[in-house]
Amino acid sequence: KAVSEIQIYKLQENGVKTIVLGYDADEACRGAINKVANDLDSYFDVYVAAIPDEFGQDFGDMSKDEMYDVFANHIVTPREFYYGDK
Repeated sequence: KAVSEIQIYKLQENGVKTIVLGYDADEACRGAINKVANDLDSYFDVYVAAIPDEFGQDFGDMSKDEMYDVFANHIVTPREFYYGDK
């Protein structure tokens, strides 16, 4: 769940400006989101797809409509995600 310097370079080389992190909402992934967001913040505009509690904690258990809703309506900054002020 780490991002290498080579991956960052390849993203930049391809013109990527914005990254939306979409990890599951369990505690292990919360820590990974914070680390990866911090690692990418110097290079990109970083956001997090914050899974609402009513959808559960796992993208794999969501319907397509729920996944769409997360990415359409629940994109937050890493700070909002970390501090829960969404």
